[in-house]
Amino acid sequence: QEGLAITKARLSDPEAGLSDADLDATDVLVWWGHLRHADVPDNRAAAVATRVREGKLGLIALYASSGSKPFRDLMSMPCEPGSWREDGRPEFVAVKAPEHPIAKGIAPFTIPKTDMFSEPFAVPEPETVVLVSTWEKGETLRSGLTWTIDKGRVVYLRTGPSSFPVLFHRSVRQVIANSVRWAAQQA
Repeated sequence: QEGLAITKARLSDPEAGLSDADLDATDVLVWWGHLRHADVPDNRAAAVATRVREGKLGLIALYASSGSKPFRDLMSMPCEPGSWREDGRPEFVAVKAPEHPIAKGIAPFTIPKTDMFSEPFAVPEPETVVLVSTWEKGETLRSGLTWTIDKGRVVYLRTGPSSFPVLFHRSVRQVIANSVRWAAQQA
């Protein structure tokens, strides 16, 4: 994406890739995690949450990163979906706030193969519900949410697992890029 400089960090990096120097050089942290949330050092998770509250860092939690330590700290809630299913069925994504900067250039779209998360999603009332996802069996999830926490911005996007190519979907990539700009307080 034009205008974005992206670096990658991994849990196996020193300080889980979340050193003070790394965080101070970052405008927005896009967090994708699934199973190893407890392996993130508490002090590094707290450093992320503190910087978000101070407006020094935006946070975008993708997929199961709703269970990450920084996201749960910022939300002050369990942040668990009501249920989930890993069956590779289509997800239908509706744009509920087309005027929001995260929705710029996004029309309703379908992710052909993914898993399912459903309501109730245990998060605080969002500032904006940008996207809502539905599945063939009638499940629904608020799948693109925003909050302003003190001086910082937080986004949750239910983008799907690594077992399906969801992160390669054109609309998903655009929503993530738009979220980065919004969380960086550029939009």
